[in-house]
Amino acid sequence: MISRSRFRVIVPAVATSFAIAILVGGCCFIPGEVTGKFGTFNKVVILTGGSSLAPDFSQPAYIRFGPDGRLYVTTYDGALWALTLDSEKTVTNADVYRPIPNRMYTGMAFDPDSTPDAPVLYLTHNARPLYKADDFTGAVSRLSGPNFSSVSNVIEGLPRSFENHMTFALAFGTDGRLYIAQGGNTNHGLPAPGSVFGDRPESELSAALLVADVKAAGFDGLEDVEVYAPGLRNTYGLCLHSNGKMYVEDQGGNKGLGGRPGPNGVGSISVDVNLPDELNWIQPDRFYGHPNPARGEFEWRADLADGTPHAPPLIEFPMGSVVTGLSEYASSANDGSLQGALLLPGFLDGSIHYVLLSDDGESATEQGILAFGFVNPLDVTVGDDGTIYVLEAGGTLEFGGTGPAKITALIPHEPSM
Repeated sequence: MISRSRFRVIVPAVATSFAIAILVGGCCFIPGEVTGKFGTFNKVVILTGGSSLAPDFSQPAYIRFGPDGRLYVTTYDGALWALTLDSEKTVTNADVYRPIPNRMYTGMAFDPDSTPDAPVLYLTHNARPLYKADDFTGAVSRLSGPNFSSVSNVIEGLPRSFENHMTFALAFGTDGRLYIAQGGNTNHGLPAPGSVFGDRPESELSAALLVADVKAAGFDGLEDVEVYAPGLRNTYGLCLHSNGKMYVEDQGGNKGLGGRPGPNGVGSISVDVNLPDELNWIQPDRFYGHPNPARGEFEWRADLADGTPHAPPLIEFPMGSVVTGLSEYASSANDGSLQGALLLPGFLDGSIHYVLLSDDGESATEQGILAFGFVNPLDVTVGDDGTIYVLEAGGTLEFGGTGPAKITALIPHEPSM
């Protein structure tokens, strides 16, 4: 997920080099309430690991709504939770499925053709353990039928780093193809014997946003997977926005855990600073900055030798954020003040970041903190009425933090009708 070394340094938030307002602390709190420039939200914990309803809820990864109206959560301990909510956001039932044994469940995307009575889920899953797993052990499977008991392995053999970077988020594009966030194997492009990244090099499909036409007749698994956006070091969050554009976050590298290639791949250049996380607008035929010698991409945050232009990020986040998941706030709740914004959990700073976009979606106009006080939040999703559901890992992933895993809801005072 995120390099362990990053959890030993917390840097106060500072303004980025972009001309964008940083509104950290732009909201105020009373118990159970979040109030700021985007209106008021009631803050309610709706599920807690270890409770009678969810005694085994731990190590959560992603959260999304399904076509059946249930709230789904994947976990690194190999469980798919499906939660039934009432109108007050109370969890009235929790179903747990384990259709693929001995795997870590990560990203998920429901087939756009799914129905409430027959949801079809595409799931990314990875080999155990969290660290030091074998390479080429990432996979995407199609789950359907009663209790998701029908399992079809759609793609097998995706890359896996020696660290905790792996196959993460999924989303179906408007073209019907499946987009897959694939983590990189290295810190900055080169193997790093003796570091947490080990001596494992990048491979042809690592460090990129991949695309696969999984529903096409004759789709042949790994052989038909393509690189769509190269140069993404470790993308955890992926969002297809209502404006038709696709956005991802990408986590910045760490100093001292491996260098980048020299010119034309000759030699190594050290990177002696920790780098900020980014928000990227994904465009075809662009390079996003992380080298991959296996694809002949030796450049670092620069145009490739073949002329492919480097796409700079829309935003760099304050150091110490460690942003993970990514969702659009598509609701018109609270007078539509937040509608169209992107929401990203800050795993390390315990906050929910927001980013406002320009009308054309090609630039960011503002970033800040919507709410804080969460414990290792990993992902976020938004209900039809504008309720924000925050997935908190607590201290269950050996990354620090205290307390159990839980889901917290931010319920708008003026919900979308």
